[in-house]
Amino acid sequence: MSIFCAEYLIYVVLLVIPVLWLGGQNRTARGALLSLGIAWAVGFVIKNLYYLPRPYIVSGRLPLIPVLLDGSFPSNHAIVALTPVFFLIFIRRKPGLWLLPAAFLVAFSRVAVGVHTLPDILGGVVISLTVAYIVSRNGAWG
Repeated sequence: MSIFCAEYLIYVVLLVIPVLWLGGQNRTARGALLSLGIAWAVGFVIKNLYYLPRPYIVSGRLPLIPVLLDGSFPSNHAIVALTPVFFLIFIRRKPGLWLLPAAFLVAFSRVAVGVHTLPDILGGVVISLTVAYIVSRNGAWG
């Protein structure tokens, strides 16, 4: 189950964006995409400036899923799963709250399969929350 959550559940969570778009919520879908893009870019910059080895490199135990040899901090999966969900919570509370458990399952299952540590996930959470909040309050995405 943790392998499914770590690798594939993220696609289910991201389906919210085309569903919003097709459901006539174009403005909300654009905001979710904008916040996702900004958060991913912030995570990319941090990951390339601050290298932290993945836990399996340090421990020598093989992860349960294939993964790149890049740094582990912050977790891109946490950022990608959580940012649009946090944005939705700030804009339309109920749909975002429904998706929040799935997004957290994506993030924390990455720890369970051995490719991230708790600080990697928490870094992703902080980036996601911050960017989603700023974009949702800005209004320029509409």
